[in-house]
Amino acid sequence: MTKLKIGILGSGSHAVTNIIPILINSPEFDAVAIQTRTPDRAEELQKKFNIRCVTDEDLLLTNFGIDAVYISSPNYVHHRQIKKAISLGKHILVEKSAFCNLEVARVAVRNATGKNLILHEAFMYRYHKQFEILVKIIQERTYGKPRFIDIDFGIPHLQSNNIRYDKALGGGALNDVGAYTVSAVNFLLTAPVLKYAKSINESGLQVDTSGYAIFDSKNAVATCKWAFGLSYKNTIKIWTDDHLIEVERAFSKPESFNAPIRILKNGELKEEIHCGPHNHFKTMLSSFSRYIRTKETAVNLLTLKQAETLERVRNYEC
Repeated sequence: MTKLKIGILGSGSHAVTNIIPILINSPEFDAVAIQTRTPDRAEELQKKFNIRCVTDEDLLLTNFGIDAVYISSPNYVHHRQIKKAISLGKHILVEKSAFCNLEVARVAVRNATGKNLILHEAFMYRYHKQFEILVKIIQERTYGKPRFIDIDFGIPHLQSNNIRYDKALGGGALNDVGAYTVSAVNFLLTAPVLKYAKSINESGLQVDTSGYAIFDSKNAVATCKWAFGLSYKNTIKIWTDDHLIEVERAFSKPESFNAPIRILKNGELKEEIHCGPHNHFKTMLSSFSRYIRTKETAVNLLTLKQAETLERVRNYEC
């Protein structure tokens, strides 16, 4: 199998810790270059990964013969980089949130699909065995019909200079942890309809720091809650007519985590499904490779659907 040449736009801690090491050792990708903003950072990463590092994003996109690009820049920069990558015929894997504007998302997805390019949003949790098993449990009603689903993701406050607190860069809790919860709704509910949403701003901060949304559907009602500045929470709980299904570390988990799904009935633990350790970043990147090779541009619609749902939550009015 010929490796796909991929370039990396952005060098934040997530990319450096979770993505770049996999790409460098991947049997499916040849990571040829990293773009970062400063010469010092470029020199640091070049020594760390033994890979060419540049400060010019145009240089990365045009001078290395890449087939695809992984984008890990601030949210508000995504749309410009995506547009440029599409114009140059590059497949795209972009960190969430891919878009801060729905119309921009629609144009990008239409243009990418028209060129047989993949435009995929990097929600790694979807590729973990734990989530795959959970979706199957719901679809097959293994433990009864789902009635209510609670989807929560929150983290303590980060340092004040973190880009997640910069409104101009597309920061805010909804675009970050909230995006995960909204994404899960689109996979756990059938044709979800937003019934209510609210974003909350803490005094002195320029971005939303928490929020919640309620979705109704044919198969269940889901409540999403997200936050910066609260104790860590990362769970999905499904209340069926027979059981309670609990998922810990639903969205973000280390590779070594055994990823259980607990099944309770009337407060008693009836079963614990151990999904096993699994690197969901590696599976996501492998799936991205498959989408490119098989021209599965239908996955682009998932990126658009996420942008549409986020837009409804962001602009909800009573």
